[in-house]
Order: sequence, then C-alpha cells, then structure tokens
Amino acid sequence: MNLHITPAMTSEKHVVDNLLQYYLHDFSEFTTIAMDESGRFEYPYLAHYWREPDRWPLLIRQNDDIIGMALVRQDADPADGRPYREIAEFFILRSHRRKGLGGAAAKLIFEQFSGTWQVAVLHSNTKAQSFWQTVITTHVGRRYQRFIEPLAVILRFEQHFTDARGNESSRISPPSPKSSRP
Repeated sequence: MNLHITPAMTSEKHVVDNLLQYYLHDFSEFTTIAMDESGRFEYPYLAHYWREPDRWPLLIRQNDDIIGMALVRQDADPADGRPYREIAEFFILRSHRRKGLGGAAAKLIFEQFSGTWQVAVLHSNTKAQSFWQTVITTHVGRRYQRFIEPLAVILRFEQHFTDARGNESSRISPPSPKSSRP
C-alpha cells in the first residue's frame, strides 16, 4: 500500500487548494457552499492552516502520488475548555476510494497525536457517517462517544501514547508546514 501522510508545505498550498475544490464539489451535495465569481468554491479558513500553530494541512500520498488531503485543527471543548484535535476536512480522490486507503490514511493521521480526537459529520452525509464510524471503531473499538448535534453527528475518542519515561507525548511531531521541503 505504501501510504503516508506529509505536512503540506507552503509551496504545496496550491495543491491543497486544488484538492479542496474537488472535496467541496462533492460536499455541495450535502449543504450549500458559496462559489466566487470565477466559479471556485469558497473556503475561508485555508490560509489559516499555514499561519496558525494549531492547524495542520496534510497531503495523503500513495507511493509518491498525491491521492488526497486532510485539514486537522486543534480546538477547545466549549463545555470544559479541554483541547481536542479534529479532522476538519478529509478527502480521497474518487479513483482511490473503496480500496481501504481512506481508512488507512485516517488511522495514520490519528496516530500522529496523543489526546482527544473529534470528527463531525453532517446528518445528511450518511456515507461519511458510516465511513467514520467504521474507521474509529476499527481504530479504538467501542471506546468512543457519539453525540447528536442539531446539524451533525460528533464522534469523539481519546488515545494516549507515552515515551520511554512514561510521559504522554505525540508519536510524531509534524514539521511546520511553513517551512520548505528540503
């Protein structure tokens, strides 16, 4: 399979933007998404992923080919202020779907960070609900919470990694996407 996740460098921002257009086109089946005067879907948060330290733009690669992207961000629970990471957007090119690559990529992303994870899925996107339920159940078993919100289903779970000294840590610390790839 040779699947790997790489931070999208500033020089690859246009690649993420292009993949995001395919994603938003697919996503427009479930909700209204504004387009600009040139016919491009608007995603007002994209630039934040290269400016803010708690956001990670990621490219999903099989061998050396880009097959998708994910946007991960850290937020805080409004109820108790506890931080969690969220897959804000996740996309696999149609030609690579239904081959187990999306689930494998999601697991690789989850394994990069210790702590609480959350995925929110619109009620109308039943295929995505099934996908994420399967991925998360495969990853952590039944050790997750499912919340029904007015617009979405929220799936939340915790995972903790420890270093050799027993301290909690992330397994992989992604390099900053602001830097250039060597």
